[in-house]
Amino acid sequence: KQQLQSFSDGNYVDVGGALEQLVVSDGLDLSSDSTPLIGAILALAAGLIAIPQLADAADKPIADYSAGMTKKILLAGALLHNPEVVILDEPLEAVDPVSGQLIQEILRAYVARGGTVILSSHVMQLVEGLCDHVAIIAGGQVLLEGPPNEAIGALDGQVWSKLVDSDAELRAIEADMTLISTHLVGGRHEVRVLAPQAPGEGFVPAGAGLEDVYFTRLAAGRA
Repeated sequence: KQQLQSFSDGNYVDVGGALEQLVVSDGLDLSSDSTPLIGAILALAAGLIAIPQLADAADKPIADYSAGMTKKILLAGALLHNPEVVILDEPLEAVDPVSGQLIQEILRAYVARGGTVILSSHVMQLVEGLCDHVAIIAGGQVLLEGPPNEAIGALDGQVWSKLVDSDAELRAIEADMTLISTHLVGGRHEVRVLAPQAPGEGFVPAGAGLEDVYFTRLAAGRA
């Protein structure tokens, strides 16, 4: 328990794998003075969001749970004290969609009650849907910071997409246009390019997103 003493400050740090050896009730008892912590409903951040699944976890080692369940347990321990700021690294990594949705609901409820979440992620869809302020950092340099809607709006009308079948056409686009990204869709390449107007035959307007901002800023930073 001395290894886990820092939990009382709302920080959840696993020291030497000790956390994995705890059952949920032990881990959360170390995190809060309030009791009981495990029951039909575990209230998070003053009780707006409940996680009934944790009621069944009281006597089971945390190491035996899935990645999604483990992250919910860790988040519960971090938020029980209702800290002013929570810092998360890739909060939805290796998490199933249901758990991911629940974690996002928990974080939104925490923010609605006055908390602040600082998170790092390479999943731009998550950042775009969850954050009200973003910063893109590469090589120790801040390439962009501000509200995501402003960053996305700056690319309005300049993102175009096309499905490409051949590698030769893909290479030609890479050579002649400002390529943002490529994705495989049903065995075909979906290319997204940056241009003030339609850059060629077959290109259609594509709504800009934070991923487009991310790739264009990274490319500009390397130029």
